[in-house]
Parts: sequence; structure tokens; C-alpha cells
Amino acid sequence: MQTKGELITGRQAKTYDYRGAVWNRIKARHLTLVNPQPGQRVLDVGCGTGRTLQLLSQKCDKGVQLYGLEPSPDMLERARAGLGKRAQIRQGFAQELPYPTAHFDFVISTQVLHHIPLVGKKEMLSEMHRILKPGGTLVLSDWGKPTTTLGKIIGLLWRNHAYVQANRNILTTGFLQTIDLNTHEIVQFGVVHHLVGKKQRE
Repeated sequence: MQTKGELITGRQAKTYDYRGAVWNRIKARHLTLVNPQPGQRVLDVGCGTGRTLQLLSQKCDKGVQLYGLEPSPDMLERARAGLGKRAQIRQGFAQELPYPTAHFDFVISTQVLHHIPLVGKKEMLSEMHRILKPGGTLVLSDWGKPTTTLGKIIGLLWRNHAYVQANRNILTTGFLQTIDLNTHEIVQFGVVHHLVGKKQRE
């Protein structure tokens, strides 16, 4: 356990891409919300093995510039091997994004927020907002507050995992509005929240 959050290393990193149909469906839904145009920059915060960026590179124009940030050295190694020169991957933490202000057209993250403690979650979202261009889009997908019976059942199964419980009050349209993002939301399986936030133009 790190003060910045949980790191996925060793055997977990090697087998991370084989987590089953549910994870694949979450990632697929996430990617339907990310539609960059040629010349735009996309950053995947907590890119893990780079699988999301690999799938994104298959659906978008080669003129789209892809970036990834990941704290785990084992996950980072796999991401770099899988993506080659298609994406610029570097090591770092979501709470201290090593990029200039207003640099990206899209900042995305899937199944990362629940690995980070409460204070770190707020820092992560603030940093993601900082590096977005005015008019840019944030796409965030993770476990949130259950909205259906199925969601409550799944939520019970995952309630003690990492920092899932702390997501319930952070992964909301209301919280993202406090950091100046106009947000709409899609809920999958009654508990996975996909939030799309637009940064206001100056």
C-alpha cells in the first residue's frame, strides 16, 4: 500500500488484461465516450497495461496524439511494450500530473479512482481539470453509488475493495461541477458510473 494509493505489480500486472467479460464491457462503454479528432491530444490517467490506449488507437485517426501515465513500473513495462511509438507513456501519479496546464483535449481514466484514498481522489480530479483545455472533455469511469438492485448486490461484493466506498460521494456529477465541469452521467450495471465532463471555455 502506498500513500498515493494501491499499485498493481508482479503477477497481478501480468494477468490484469484477463479479468473477464465485465471488465471488457466497462472498457468498451468507456471508449464509446471518447471520440478525439486528428491533431487532438488524449491522456489516459492510470493507463495500466495500456489496453485502453491500444483499443483507442484502433478506432481513432493516427493523427490523434495518445499519452499515458502510470505509477506501477510493472504495468508501465507492459504498456510500453504493447504500444511502442503509438503513445507517449511515462511514470507518475494521478495526483501530480506532470503536464502543462490546458494541454489536453481529452483526459480519460477507467477503474483507477477507486485505488486512491479520499484526499488523493480530489487531488486527481483537480489535476485532470487543470490539464484540460477550455472546451476539453474528461471521461471518468469507476465504481460509484449503486442505483439499482443489481448495483447494490455488486456494490456489496466490492465494498471492501481498495477505496471503493469513498468513491460514492466523489464520483458524482455534483462533485465534478464544483471543479467547473459541466457533466452528464451514464450508469452501467447499476453501479459503474461513466461521467463525461466538459470544461467551460474561457
